[in-house]
Amino acid sequence: PYKAFLFYGLVLDRKGRKMAKSLGNVVLTEEVVDNHSADLYRFYLLWKTAPIENMNFDIEEMWKRPYQVLNTLFNLNKLFLQNAGYDNYTPLKMKNIKRSSLRVEDLWILSRLQGVVKIVTESFEKARYHVALREVEKFIIEDLSRKYIPIIRRDLWEETEKATERRKIIYTVLWKVLRTLNRLLNPVAPFLTEAIHQKIHRIFDRKLPESINFDNWPEVEETWMNTELEKVMEQTFKIIESILAARQNAGIKRRWPLKWVNIETNTNIIPTLEVIKRLTNVKEVLLNQKIEEENVEIVEGDKHKIYLFVARDEELIYEGLVRDIARRIQALRKERGYEPTYILSMVEIYGIEKELRRIEKYRMELEKLVRAREVKFVTEKKGNGWRKYEVDGKTIEIRIQ
Repeated sequence: PYKAFLFYGLVLDRKGRKMAKSLGNVVLTEEVVDNHSADLYRFYLLWKTAPIENMNFDIEEMWKRPYQVLNTLFNLNKLFLQNAGYDNYTPLKMKNIKRSSLRVEDLWILSRLQGVVKIVTESFEKARYHVALREVEKFIIEDLSRKYIPIIRRDLWEETEKATERRKIIYTVLWKVLRTLNRLLNPVAPFLTEAIHQKIHRIFDRKLPESINFDNWPEVEETWMNTELEKVMEQTFKIIESILAARQNAGIKRRWPLKWVNIETNTNIIPTLEVIKRLTNVKEVLLNQKIEEENVEIVEGDKHKIYLFVARDEELIYEGLVRDIARRIQALRKERGYEPTYILSMVEIYGIEKELRRIEKYRMELEKLVRAREVKFVTEKKGNGWRKYEVDGKTIEIRIQ
């Protein structure tokens, strides 16, 4: 006996032709699994189309967006392992965190997570696997990786007592989100999710089930759902896109800080002003002010209009230079194989003698940005291991230890 049955469409080749030996376009499952990934293969087949529809099978497509989703999930868990492990984090339940200590971005990602659990659960029950996986895709790539992580990334690098408490909250939010995602994707990617469960999640909590297959399916927690906040954040991200478009129009990199932006909107974005500052690198956000100044880039968007002041004074120019140097040091760290949490003993920078007096005051900020005990601006190179970079039209050399 059975409750329901499902008709599957045909699997065609990438051009939409029926697979046949005479055409030489037959794709064998055992060959795909042997040469690629069973999890990726399964995810792709379920993600591509509705089960009842014909699908054009394309190995190259499988290694694009589907691979990006699973790889991003793994990297997010790796990020959590590196940072939470560095702080010796012990998992807490969300009920043990005061709601008042959560920032707007935390409340938003937790609300979005509940929507994902609801859609995935309902879609799986109705055999609408493609709907479920498209929702997971959007959440992992867009909401978690491209929005939430960039907002909180700076908090992961601060070393003050206040920052330590903030990181504990971030880890608790990420623990909730990543554990939930791992269980939601388990039916589709059992090997990857089991590996994450064993090699990452159980490292932090040995009381978790021996296998993820023994774990409970996530349930929607109504207490964290906030559709109004989601609407505000949705409009906030549209505003951010417009500000970044204005930067691009003016030829100003995102790493270069700007003085202010004025936003005309009827949406109450006061709770999200700090998010806007962080993601656009603007010092001050004004709301619905009358702007008559020059050097303003204007972009009109959906239910908003932004005025970005693009002139940079000397202080902003040098602050931008520091950010550019920090980016090169981070690249060198990665190139030399240092873990993101590893604290360098020394960073030496050569080639900015003319700017030394102005840039000296940013030394401590630079040390925080690149996780180094000491940053030195030197006028003479000694020893080996120097790496040359072009920064804002200047040639500098960097050595890390």
